[in-house]
Amino acid sequence: MTDNLPSYKQEPWETSLDEAVEMIRDGRTYHAVPILESIMLDYGVDTSCLLGRLYSGGIDGIPPIEIDYKKAAMWYKKGINCYKNRECYLNLGKLYCAEGMENKSVEKILEGLKLIKHVEDDDPVNTMYIVFIYFNSELVETKLDEVLPYLLKAEKLGFCFAKYYLAKEYFRQKKYFKYIIKRVESIIYNTLVIIKYIIKSEEFTNRIDLRL
Repeated sequence: MTDNLPSYKQEPWETSLDEAVEMIRDGRTYHAVPILESIMLDYGVDTSCLLGRLYSGGIDGIPPIEIDYKKAAMWYKKGINCYKNRECYLNLGKLYCAEGMENKSVEKILEGLKLIKHVEDDDPVNTMYIVFIYFNSELVETKLDEVLPYLLKAEKLGFCFAKYYLAKEYFRQKKYFKYIIKRVESIIYNTLVIIKYIIKSEEFTNRIDLRL
């Protein structure tokens, strides 16, 4: 039966990608880069994020071929412009934030934050990264109305530091009453979540009892 099934034939770019991945695993990253570049430029297959990481932070314990942030940024930009690659938005944003912090460039930090916000999508890690940059960069003036949505998201996602940052910012701006209201809202929200899980747990227990 299986003998009659048509065999799958790899596309040329798939074969090249397999070769490049094998080279990276074997520590021959330098030889893999031209292949990855060719896959993207000749076949139109997105390898931009992989190339960017090979020129910046490396991949899963594999060190970068070389630290060249300009080349990394170039590939991330290609991924954004040609494929709207989400990971390229995030990585380029973080690259700009780090560069801005190091070179004391407010413009670069804000440019990085803009890219991350574009694809943040309630991801807890990215949400907290945005909060971290706002509160740990003295170069960026913290505007409560701007950072508040991310603080509230981070708080709901369970980050205890978000509560600390939230309180710190409200009190810095002397908005005590507003902070109290937000805390009450948060307590009510958390209480409702707990009640919801208790009800679900009891329903589940009752179903088990009926089966016994």
